[in-house]
Amino acid sequence: MFNVLQGDKTAVDELLTHPAIKAISFVGSTPIAQYVYATGTAHGKRVQALGGAKNHAIVLPDADLDLAADAMVNAGFGSAGERCMAISALVAVGDIADELVAKIKERTNTLKIGDGTRDSDMG
Repeated sequence: MFNVLQGDKTAVDELLTHPAIKAISFVGSTPIAQYVYATGTAHGKRVQALGGAKNHAIVLPDADLDLAADAMVNAGFGSAGERCMAISALVAVGDIADELVAKIKERTNTLKIGDGTRDSDMG
């Protein structure tokens, strides 16, 4: 069974210590990932704890490069790049790298940076 749960420390501790739960996967900040790993493994669980979020994207040679460029800009710069699932590394397979980078550059050059209460993309 797979469930996505969100909760405070009390809920997390219950998940980490409950004997019926055999495995935990966590994505978030490094200090909390360390806590989840230490507590979960101390209670005999298999734990995947990803802190620091260095998420990767792979773009294959047959991809729609305009769609991929849009997705990479949104994934890298959405929420000012502060969300835990922000893309920080991109692998372009084959000979598409130069064209993909040019498309990403086009899009990033049009991002409006400014006050978040105004018409801006980041800020």
